[in-house]
Amino acid sequence: MGVLCVVVLASAAVPPPARPVLTVWQQVQRQCRHLAREKLSPYPWPVAPVHRQHPVRANFGDPRTVLTGPGEGAFSFHNGVDISAWPGNHVYPVVSGRVVRVTGDLVSVSTVDGRRFQYVHIAPRVTPGETVVASETLLGTVRPRWNHVHLAEFRSNCAVNPLAHGHLTPYRDTTRPTVRAVRIVTTSWRPVPAGAVVGRVRILADAFDTPTMPSPYPWGELPVTPAHIAWRLETIGGELVAHNTAADFRYGEPPKRDYHSVYAPGTRQNFAAVDGRFHWGQAGRYLFDLTPRTIDTARLPPGVYRITVVASDTAGNIGTLTSVIDVREI
Repeated sequence: MGVLCVVVLASAAVPPPARPVLTVWQQVQRQCRHLAREKLSPYPWPVAPVHRQHPVRANFGDPRTVLTGPGEGAFSFHNGVDISAWPGNHVYPVVSGRVVRVTGDLVSVSTVDGRRFQYVHIAPRVTPGETVVASETLLGTVRPRWNHVHLAEFRSNCAVNPLAHGHLTPYRDTTRPTVRAVRIVTTSWRPVPAGAVVGRVRILADAFDTPTMPSPYPWGELPVTPAHIAWRLETIGGELVAHNTAADFRYGEPPKRDYHSVYAPGTRQNFAAVDGRFHWGQAGRYLFDLTPRTIDTARLPPGVYRITVVASDTAGNIGTLTSVIDVREI
């Protein structure tokens, strides 16, 4: 973004940093984080070789979008991980338990330690009530054309991230997330020049992560969402003005109804469906709304400020971007 340097008046006092206001979904996530951190036995992969890492082509928390018009469609969070596999590949339980549900392409297994695992996009080979053994019982086979198995883990009423530490094992991630851009828009989503920010605005971050292992064609290294997005606004001299967490998928995820408080308009998944057209092989775009309640720059002394966005994954790899804005008087 362009930078216009303006000296902040020495007499102008910067208000104290605004305390982050926890949204309902952030409060729910605190509860789910506690459950996800409970130390239970880690589990292997659901496809052979079960003790070797496989490509993950979609992350926990990824946007799931079917766009039918401006601001219209179906929007939700991905509640598991998509593990690349070939049609016909055998799918095994990651933890021993009892089959509690079987539908056309889904098997759900409940375990004695209170977890529930879902395996989706498979042709089931088990029936409800059946006892299954980890890495041994054949739950089903990967369905043609899907080329992956969706693995979801639930503890109590919380969907938790299978890639969190102490869950799916082995898992090693060496790629850093990327914060591609920071954007300022009006409350009605119109772009605002970074050199002339006035009034009440929203701050957006365009960020993504690269899978640590490429998936077979055509997925390759198509982007996935980072596990955590945080930001801070400070004066050019380093005085903190505001900060918060915009997204946190490291352990859990928000309910579906809060999708639009995390992702901004313009967000779409890989291979998105838009206006009835399937965009084969097209990369997704992840726009995070850092300020869903908006921010009133009229309450700030005019001058230059820095916005820093930090994106990270479950392995602790970090990517950052700092953008400079010039707040003007109305």
